[in-house]
Amino acid sequence: MAEEFATVTREELREKIEQKAKFTLIDVSPRSAYEEAHLPDAINISVEDLRIMVPRLVPSAWEDVVVYSAGPTSDLAEKAAQELVAMGYKDVKVYRGGK
Repeated sequence: MAEEFATVTREELREKIEQKAKFTLIDVSPRSAYEEAHLPDAINISVEDLRIMVPRLVPSAWEDVVVYSAGPTSDLAEKAAQELVAMGYKDVKVYRGGK
């Protein structure tokens, strides 16, 4: 199955954060890992809670959404991106670099 989402590099994500671009950054790591450390302005939503929380927090399916988790050894970000695409979100990206 081909990926239906793009990836974003560390440099691209850093630029988005520094320029305060309009996008939603979602950390799908477990709550304890999120509380220990997370990227600036990231919100924590578990993969299981995406269908409930994302429509409330990201009402437009066209909004730029970047998801990430612990790092390249975790597949949570890819699972979350696939779920968001299935929910109808059009501009979903994965940052595989982690925290």
